[in-house]
Amino acid sequence: MFNNLRPTDGSNKASNMKLTKYLLATASAALLATGICVAQEKPAPKPGDPKAAPRPARPAIDRTAYLAKTLNLSDEQKGKIKPIMEEEQTQLTALIQDKSLLPEARMAKIKEIRNATTSKVTPLLTEGEQREKWERMRNPPRRPAGAPGAAAVPGAGAKPAAPAPAK
Repeated sequence: MFNNLRPTDGSNKASNMKLTKYLLATASAALLATGICVAQEKPAPKPGDPKAAPRPARPAIDRTAYLAKTLNLSDEQKGKIKPIMEEEQTQLTALIQDKSLLPEARMAKIKEIRNATTSKVTPLLTEGEQREKWERMRNPPRRPAGAPGAAAVPGAGAKPAAPAPAK
């Protein structure tokens, strides 16, 4: 196999150098290939590794209790609003789990559900402070485009063109 590496002039030193270079090159290539293969393997997750464990489901938030505290609801208002909020949560959960909808359709349906909830809850609130807080909660002010924390959506900060003046 290594006969072609041996010089014909009988020089052992040159022969050993060629053989050594050949063996070093072959060994280096083999080590490199092994290192690449090992680097691509994913190690098995360790039992105590927090990244390996699936996240537990978040506990359900009692939205009525939050509203009661924020809006200072009476017991009567709490009793009427609780089933409305539970219905909204049930509908939203089912909608999120429905993977057949396109994102645009899903967002439209979410908006529809939220609007229905708003139209049911608003009449139950007192005029003034409760309704104002409710509206601020449901429709928070939007940050102008370019402001820190604002979403980078093309055209999000653009104002619609003014209508042409009537002639």
